[in-house]
Amino acid sequence: MEEPGSRDTNPKIIDRRDLKSRSRIVLEGLITLAFWTGFLYLLVPVVTLFLWVFGVQIAYTELIETHSMVQFVKIIKSSGIMIFFIAVIISAWSYYNYLWFRVRGERRNSRTMICYDEDFSALYHLDLQTLLAAKKQDRLLVTLTGGQLEVQSLPGPHD
Repeated sequence: MEEPGSRDTNPKIIDRRDLKSRSRIVLEGLITLAFWTGFLYLLVPVVTLFLWVFGVQIAYTELIETHSMVQFVKIIKSSGIMIFFIAVIISAWSYYNYLWFRVRGERRNSRTMICYDEDFSALYHLDLQTLLAAKKQDRLLVTLTGGQLEVQSLPGPHD
């Protein structure tokens, strides 16, 4: 028997692919891919920060140092005018849509009948007056047994 501590502290890892099943090889590959993808995803903010700093330095060099401050102000002024015109166009389009739907009627609060009340009450053998009363209730208990519909009014939160 060996003495304690006489073993190699860094044993060699035996990695024989021929002893692994095909599903295990695929699973290990997928796990490795998932971890590398996660690692690269975590590096995205660092890369973004680097590119942002590099872009700011290029913009400063090209706009302010190479050209004069007057040229930089001219670019900012023309950019502001462009942004103003884009905002005016979007605002005008929004106002046009507002007026269009105001004239034609608001769609969000309107209800479209899928089935008339008479047809619904005839289909489920329900009295039309019971159906109309049920539509005015806040909470209902509806039971459908054997093609018969039974409607009961339940007390609502405000009752």
